[in-house]
Amino acid sequence: MKNLLLCIVVGLLTAGCGTIMDTGNLGQAEGSNGPHIYGGLRGDMQMVSQSTSAVTTTMLVIDMIPSAIYDTALLPASITKAIAK
Repeated sequence: MKNLLLCIVVGLLTAGCGTIMDTGNLGQAEGSNGPHIYGGLRGDMQMVSQSTSAVTTTMLVIDMIPSAIYDTALLPASITKAIAK
């Protein structure tokens, strides 16, 4: 129970970090500045597929929910940037 609570607290504290990394100069989803269309969620899924740690995988899965919410909120900016390319 303690481990679950710790995972939840850490997950909430780092909520949406995939989107945060994708939005600014830290954009990693496509190797350039973001935001990309659902780049935070895609980045989280990519890291989950490469993860070898159960704790890391759990934290990334927890982060997918806020990343999906934030990516949806940023969708107009992401689409505008994609069209401008």
